[in-house]
Amino acid sequence: MSTIDTDIGTPAEAADKPAKKQTEVIAIYGKGGIGKSFTLANLSYMMAQQGKRVLLIGCDPKSDTTSLLFGGRSCPTIIETSSKKKLAGEQVEIGDVCFKRDGVFAMELGGPEVGRGCGGRGIIHGFELLEKLGFHDWDFDYVLLDFLGDVVCGGFGLPIARDMCQKVIVVGSNDLQSLYVANNVCSAVDYFRNLGGNVGVAGLMINKDDGTGEAQAFAKAVGIPVLCEIPAHEDIRRKSANYEIVGKPGGEWASLFERLAQSAADAPPVRPTPLSHDQLLDLFTGEAVGRDVKLLPASFEDMCGVTYAPRPSLEVVYEGA
Repeated sequence: MSTIDTDIGTPAEAADKPAKKQTEVIAIYGKGGIGKSFTLANLSYMMAQQGKRVLLIGCDPKSDTTSLLFGGRSCPTIIETSSKKKLAGEQVEIGDVCFKRDGVFAMELGGPEVGRGCGGRGIIHGFELLEKLGFHDWDFDYVLLDFLGDVVCGGFGLPIARDMCQKVIVVGSNDLQSLYVANNVCSAVDYFRNLGGNVGVAGLMINKDDGTGEAQAFAKAVGIPVLCEIPAHEDIRRKSANYEIVGKPGGEWASLFERLAQSAADAPPVRPTPLSHDQLLDLFTGEAVGRDVKLLPASFEDMCGVTYAPRPSLEVVYEGA
């Protein structure tokens, strides 16, 4: 005879209980300055306007992920607020660190000041504080994590290494450095999949797309889809610089971010095939990356300068030794 877990009651009672919604956690990576914060502010805003419950968490020590969302205003960071509250003998409350605009909930983990600590350790500490605030009990459709991709220490790889997210999205452009970072993120995903991890890459967001096609070629080469192509347009640049949301329903760029919101939600996590450095260079013309430059080995004389003169050795050499 089968038994029923007393925690869920009778089968009829269990059927009446609504299933707990599965929150999808998406980690977004990219080179510093590539436009992750711009992309995420507009993506999270559009998702919220489509009726989704969205939490945006900045995981960059610069703490600028939410600036555009809040018109240039800075959020008090979790780490800084926690330190101040601890000194005052007080507990951190949700309202101290989480703020909202038009349905988007947002917060910044923060990090140490320059030269005063490790940013990666700050990320780890920040997530520990989130757990104390009840992170695992929060009810959201999507949690978007904004991470620097060009910092390789362990804290910034936390979502991938510990399966804290279901999928990763990379932000890049048609330049070597941003695609180098995107390739490194793909390498990290592939590495942890070899160790039994489950995180995959959902795709590439191309920002400041000038139509030259290197980012599209990269996505095809590593086996991930292109989720959106945000053009290098003066109107977008100007509004972003003025901390304006461009991904508003009914606006000029609404359809772009509506498609992005749908793609980010629907794209399954896949295992990428990262490129070697030479394969990455091959996506660009020789003139763009200096592929015709040769590596010329230096000599000891080169290192010592033009006045170098060999000195006689004082070593004693014995015959038959």
